[in-house]
Order: sequence, then structure tokens, then C-alpha cells
Amino acid sequence: MDGIVLYTPGHNLVTDSLIMHGIVRYLTWADVNIDSVKIRRLGERFIIEIGKSNSIKEDKAKQVLASLQDQAARGILSGGDYTYLTRFFEKIDATNLNRPAFKEWIRQFSQAITKFYFETVRIYADHNHKEEGAEGYGRAGYPTLYLPLGPVYGKYNQSNYSAREVPYKVCYTCFLFANLGLVYGSGVVRIHSNYNNADMRAILIMYTLIPPAETSMSDVVLVQRTLENNHEVYDLEKAGANTALVPSIVEKLANMLSDTMYTFRMNALVWALTWWPTYKVVTVREFDKPDPSLILKNLYLIYMS
Repeated sequence: MDGIVLYTPGHNLVTDSLIMHGIVRYLTWADVNIDSVKIRRLGERFIIEIGKSNSIKEDKAKQVLASLQDQAARGILSGGDYTYLTRFFEKIDATNLNRPAFKEWIRQFSQAITKFYFETVRIYADHNHKEEGAEGYGRAGYPTLYLPLGPVYGKYNQSNYSAREVPYKVCYTCFLFANLGLVYGSGVVRIHSNYNNADMRAILIMYTLIPPAETSMSDVVLVQRTLENNHEVYDLEKAGANTALVPSIVEKLANMLSDTMYTFRMNALVWALTWWPTYKVVTVREFDKPDPSLILKNLYLIYMS
């Protein structure tokens, strides 16, 4: 049997969860035999076991990447005031609290696609991928891991619940797959007021589902179908600055997460960022029980931080 084992690189649980989801979506585009694929948890990393690797049609998957790159070139990177965003880039935009950084984020994503034309997903067969690429703090020549892609280690490093600038760099392949996982394998809730102004106040809550031990690729694909269109943006100014809406938003999210965990028998991973007056990493929390009251309690703590 022509099998292969892929490993997420070990950046941190959030980033590796997104890379795992990104690899699964890429394999779906590549028409892999889904029934031959298992995903296993390995601490904060994931193992993707492909029983029939000769079924991977990477040329087909790269055509989809080329389409995403074309969308970026015609819209965000065209030089205009990017008022038009396709659904893919709407999702990334929903996660971005630092508006001036958005165009550079997408430029690096497009560059990652270009570089991947000469690569293969089999690059993750190397268990030491991160170490051999010298990815990490201050690595020159690599893109910065933006906070929504890895809130503990991104451009800002958590220290006493505040954020300090310490660039954490990942290779272009990790940057590519983390972004794919962000769009197709996570959900987003953003609540803000005075968006893109000096006095902006915002909170960003992101979530995904991950296996506690082992699951099938087909189950992960079903999770992605549930999450890929989940990005909700609430402008409190348009709601008359009605902060009373926030408890109902948070309660709705807690109930949805609990129901989804119960349906798929997976853990929920939640990470949150705030902006007032700058980025602050609030929490990263994994829930292993579909208990809406426990999730709600923790989400309230996030909002009140």
C-alpha cells in the first residue's frame, strides 16, 4: 500500500490546528481517497495518515490555489481601495483587527501560493520540518504569523496578558496552510465599535474543532462544511452602541459550540484577541466537554478582560 504520514510542524496548538484543517482542505481539492485518511492527535500536533497517497492529485489542488491568487490580484492587490472582497478574503478580513496590515497579509498569502507551485504537501512528511527550516522568532525572509493565525506566538508574544512585539516567523508553506485552515476550518465572531479609528474597541473570538485522539478525514470535512461560512461581524455603532447585545451574542456562540462538539464528538479550541488601544491576547482555551454553561462562563470572562 502506497501510504504516507504527514505531521503538522509544532508551532503551537492553534497554528497546528489550522494547518491540519488547511491540509485536509487541500487534500479534498486533490481528490484524495478520503476513506484512506485518518487524523490523530499528538500533543499540540496532528498526524495525517494517508493510506493511498497515490490518489493525491496536487495539480488539481494547485488550480484552486491559483484561483484564490487571481481573486487577490483582481481585488485587494489591484492597487485600489479594496471594497470588493470574495468570500475567501472576507473571512480573513473578519479576523483582522489591524486594518493597515491587511494588504501585506494578503500579499504574503499570494506570495506563498507562488512559492508552493514548486512544493508539495509531502513536505510535511518531515517530522522536523519547523526545526530544519529554522522557523521561529526573528527568522529573516519568512512571513510573520499574524495573531489570528497563532495568538500565543504571532507578531506579538504573550507576556503577563499583554502583547509585546517579538516577530514569530513561519515558512511560506506553513503560512499558506494556516490561512487555508483559518478560512475553511474556523469560525469567527468580531464585535467592534469605531472600527479603523484611533479609538477603536474590538474583541475577536475564533474557534475550531479538533479531535481529542483520532478521527476520520470525512468527519473533519463535515466540520469544515459547518464552520467555513461562520464569520459574524457586529458593529455596535450600527446597533446604537447597544452593548446589551453582547450577552446574547456570546450565549448564541456558547450554545452553537456545545451543539457542534456533541455532533462531531470533537473538542472545541477557542482563542480570543482584543484591541483597545492595541492588540492584547486574552486567552486560548480547549474545551473537551459540550457543556454550554462552562463555555458561556469562559466566553464572558474573555469579554470582560
